[in-house]
Amino acid sequence: MPRAHRESFSELEDRARLCARLITHVFSCPEQHSVGRRRLPILPRFIANIFRKTDLHASVSFVALIFLMRLKARFPASRGKSGHRLFASAIMLAAKTLHDATYSNKSWRTVVGGFFSLRELNQMEREMCKFLDWDLLLEKSDLAAFEQLVIAGYSQESRHYPIIPLSMISKRFRSESGTQLPDHGIALERRCSPEPEPRAPALVDSNGLSQPDTDSTPFGVGDSNQPHPLAPHMYSRVIPSTY
Repeated sequence: MPRAHRESFSELEDRARLCARLITHVFSCPEQHSVGRRRLPILPRFIANIFRKTDLHASVSFVALIFLMRLKARFPASRGKSGHRLFASAIMLAAKTLHDATYSNKSWRTVVGGFFSLRELNQMEREMCKFLDWDLLLEKSDLAAFEQLVIAGYSQESRHYPIIPLSMISKRFRSESGTQLPDHGIALERRCSPEPEPRAPALVDSNGLSQPDTDSTPFGVGDSNQPHPLAPHMYSRVIPSTY
């Protein structure tokens, strides 16, 4: 997708911070993350490096954020152990959604600084598609409205971020009631209470074996026995994959 103008370094940094701010707020994940003994750049810098290396249109990053919001809407109890994995998974899918000819996963391994292996990137992409139930289509008007709302609400640090209507995220969530995403700011305040909450189960490890507290997939999902608040409006339910 051609650019109207090439963004400056500061503009790329600002957009990277915006993306990181939304991800850490919604998924309650830290900006720091390590792979083995290697510490990754903090999340805003990691995202900015991706922007600089790919030179993708800014809209691709907002499509990636929409995919992550769809993930959160499908699994409200999900928390991210690694915002780096979440964003890497989402931006790969977003680029492939908007571009017929785009980077291969082998090239993405270079883009993300070699911190994730090709096998990990392939699995992260498969997992994201699976848990999104392949809900990868979007309307241009929805993207424009989402981009405007996110820029207005997440360009600066705040104690209160805007609630994003589900109808803006995906057709699957449209309803007459105008259902909205939960207020994640309130959820984060509850997590800060002295009484600990039970941890959400993880998905699968890199060998495809279910294990608790694994770090090989980009996110964890909530209790599968808990009824999903959007179940009546979904085409299907998602279960953990077993690659």
